[in-house]
Amino acid sequence: MTTATLPITATTSTARRRWNRTQDIASSEPGSIKFTWANRRPGTEGFARWTAFVGQRINDHGLLAATREVDNLVDVARQSGISPVAVDVLADPTQPEPARCRAFRLVVTALTKSAHH
Repeated sequence: MTTATLPITATTSTARRRWNRTQDIASSEPGSIKFTWANRRPGTEGFARWTAFVGQRINDHGLLAATREVDNLVDVARQSGISPVAVDVLADPTQPEPARCRAFRLVVTALTKSAHH
């Protein structure tokens, strides 16, 4: 077997470029939205804001950071008669996090749709 070596030619500078940040980007978490009597009814603006807050918190920090909020959502979903399978998956901390996140989406969507019908 014959091997050939090819000369390496650089058409651009190989010097390292320094990355300059033009502005500081800081992730700021919105203020906590409490679960109150005023926002626990699906279909209300308060419920929509609260579920958006919970979804963002789950996205940023995971389900373990939103345990109380998930428990409150599960209670509302069970009282509203939402699909017990999705609610049970969301409520079960032994289920994989991706499955629980999908269940969160399904439960919030079902609660939103049930309030509009």
